[in-house]
Amino acid sequence: MNVVTLDISGITSACKDFLTAEWSSYKKSSECKVGVVCIYSVGGPRGNPASVLDSVACGLQECELLLKDVVDAKVASDCPVLESEVVVGADCSFFIYPERHRPDETPYTKAYTVGPPPPPPAGKRKKVVIKSAEEQYLLMMEQVGNYMLDHIKKMSQPAVPSGNMKVQYLLIASATLIKNRLNYYKDILRLPSSKTFSETVNRASELTEVLSQSVFYYQCELLRSSLMHDTDSHDWLSDKQFQEGEQISTAVRMWIFHVQGIRNDLYRYCSPAAAHSLLSSIVSDTLNILITRYMQATPSDRRVLQYRGDVLAILGFVAALLPSLVRRPAELFTGELHRSAVLPLHRRALLLLSIAAVKAAPLPVLVKHRKLLQTSTLQTDSESSSAINICSTPAWLTFVNKELYPPGVTRIVQLPSNVATLHMMLAAASSPAPDWPLLVRSLVHESLFGARALLRGLRDFWSGARQEQPCGGALCAPHLCSPPLTPQTVYAAVVQIVYRCADGRYLLRQIMFPDKINPASWDSLDQAQVWNSQRPPWHHVLVQLAVPAVLPAVQQVVRTLPAEAPAQPAHPGQLSVRLEHHLTTWILQLLRGVEAAADDIPESLIEVCAAMDAAVPAAVKPVGGHVMSQVLVEALYSVINSRSSVSQLSESSKGVTEDQWNMLTAMAERLCALHSDAFIAALHAINSATAFRLGEEGGNEKDRAVPNPLSTFPDEELAEAVAESLASQVLAAVQGQHALGIVRKFLQHNMEWVQQVLDVPSLLPLDQDLSPRSPSLVFAPEPLIYNPLYYHAMLFYAKFQQGGILRHECNWDLALTVASQWLPPAAVTALVATRCELQPDAILTLDEKEAVATIAPLLDTLHEE
Repeated sequence: MNVVTLDISGITSACKDFLTAEWSSYKKSSECKVGVVCIYSVGGPRGNPASVLDSVACGLQECELLLKDVVDAKVASDCPVLESEVVVGADCSFFIYPERHRPDETPYTKAYTVGPPPPPPAGKRKKVVIKSAEEQYLLMMEQVGNYMLDHIKKMSQPAVPSGNMKVQYLLIASATLIKNRLNYYKDILRLPSSKTFSETVNRASELTEVLSQSVFYYQCELLRSSLMHDTDSHDWLSDKQFQEGEQISTAVRMWIFHVQGIRNDLYRYCSPAAAHSLLSSIVSDTLNILITRYMQATPSDRRVLQYRGDVLAILGFVAALLPSLVRRPAELFTGELHRSAVLPLHRRALLLLSIAAVKAAPLPVLVKHRKLLQTSTLQTDSESSSAINICSTPAWLTFVNKELYPPGVTRIVQLPSNVATLHMMLAAASSPAPDWPLLVRSLVHESLFGARALLRGLRDFWSGARQEQPCGGALCAPHLCSPPLTPQTVYAAVVQIVYRCADGRYLLRQIMFPDKINPASWDSLDQAQVWNSQRPPWHHVLVQLAVPAVLPAVQQVVRTLPAEAPAQPAHPGQLSVRLEHHLTTWILQLLRGVEAAADDIPESLIEVCAAMDAAVPAAVKPVGGHVMSQVLVEALYSVINSRSSVSQLSESSKGVTEDQWNMLTAMAERLCALHSDAFIAALHAINSATAFRLGEEGGNEKDRAVPNPLSTFPDEELAEAVAESLASQVLAAVQGQHALGIVRKFLQHNMEWVQQVLDVPSLLPLDQDLSPRSPSLVFAPEPLIYNPLYYHAMLFYAKFQQGGILRHECNWDLALTVASQWLPPAAVTALVATRCELQPDAILTLDEKEAVATIAPLLDTLHEE
């Protein structure tokens, strides 16, 4: 009997070599190299960090290459190409994912050997237990995991006392990845956990927890002792304005800057779950410090404006940080104890707003609410659950921006369509882990409001194709990790998502048919533009939808092509002349194959092409005299234009030969100029076949109801369940996976542009003279982890220098109402007594004098009582 024996010692030795080399380098320089982990790789996105120690990344990559040999199934190249496998690139080429593996010619690889079991030793016979390849692999991973955890513990000993944050983040990420990978391997191999294997997993969890607590205490102490101290900006009794009343406190700006840096580092290195937990804990702890300081501060009449600006800046920054912390958009408006990670932030922000309202609200406004000095609507835990839970929009968010956070909202569906769409898109872009259900929901919410807005904004953009490189991490999924980000691909991605999660029969025309097309865009439908990769976005979608229908015809022709040219030319340039007869035959075979596959062309694509053909200018001459035939010919060109693409359709393990590629190139050249009568007749036959289908499918326009894929469900949990179901439909095909990755990356780059397209105001008021009027679209390669807080960067830096926030008129009536619910009368009285207007040497306006005359006797009475 043959047994598969894995090379465990070789893999283990290689991993130990990686760890030893890294430790030697770290002892000399106190620095370590960062290893990339693809966030789309196996094991679950919420558990995968984006970066780990390079030794851990290299070791796991070696192990996972072996895993592919153990459990990965091979796909024969002669299997028919499925529609769900095809992705069309922006450079007029296509690829199939996953790449089709072919049977190995050798009986074994370097990863494992096949042979008989070793003979038993002489003497007393022992029972030999033959372990399967899966059991051997799990045993190997247990050994490798223990070596890596020992290495992490050894590196933490000098890193923690020295405060080396980068190394500590990498250690947390590495321990988290080891734990998640071990659990993942056990699940996919379907093996029970041994006692030693469980101990290794628990050890990784304990090490992660210890290192996380170390980071938490260090960052909080650093903020408390150093960064949040500034004598000049916090000299509240000074009779001079800070920076002439044009800036908020330096300590607040340092807090904003440092917390933003912590957020970036955590999401760059740690797993999303660990980053969420650490960041929310750090922000909550430092908010407690700010609450204490601003409760004890007694600003003079020259510093009240700065006090108000500080509080608004703190609340605004926490509001900008919330999308990075929430796991569901509903947590922006509601929160339950032990279920919402941001509930502590909501409660601390409400307390800070209450204190600021009593200490810094205009005195005439405070007089209108003087009853809160005597009575309070403060609710205890026994009186109402609202003292523990947040049941509707927190008032502090309404105080920051009433349009983005209207009062009384309990579900996100109660918001206006544009505001709800922005919240969902911003949360999807801010999350370090891909949240596909939320991304799909943001596009299809309220009759496809988000999808229509993006398509309308991208309709006539032109841009060249640029291909980014995959991250190179362990088991990287290239089609998700590095999609080409261009207007064409983003537009096509939005259409693909909507098309796959809804009944697209009559939907496509209504969401993408342009009401007013740029005249230059029509030229892309001319027969001379078949080769052009600079298609407008709406045109690229048509070709992308047509490619799966023409693939069977191309695959049949590729199989028909001989390995060598039927007639050897005297010169390569004469190939098209010597093989004219054969090329004509193969091109006719292509066109007739497309005609035979007319039933596979989506009805919605036929309808859109017919509508465009009726609107195309007379000067534009499509191939075959119709937009439908033009699109199908372009789809054929997209398939045979790339050698790597057609190689995936070949039965040979080596792909197409040089002669076959030359013949395909000549066929592509002739597709750009189909002038013979035989070609024209074949194109007319294609048009007739598609027109016949359109006539069959035609009917009463009133019966063509456009379905709403995600109606306004009254229950938030039901809406999320429907979004998860729709996301599963989209992810079932590689086009959907590719599209979701593109849209997510686009939103991360262009949230300011999306805000303007949706016609939603900014979070905090901006000076009109300095705010960008028309932000440009960004398609450049992104950093390792995108920082969505850049979307708000101008709010907390440049705009504050102009004093826009300091001069903002806030809703202090709302703030004082919050104070009556969160502060007892005794605390309100004590805080009011410290106001600068009630001091003996205060300089007051006429309105303030009247307010003092009203409130001073009331305070005296309360003090006597």
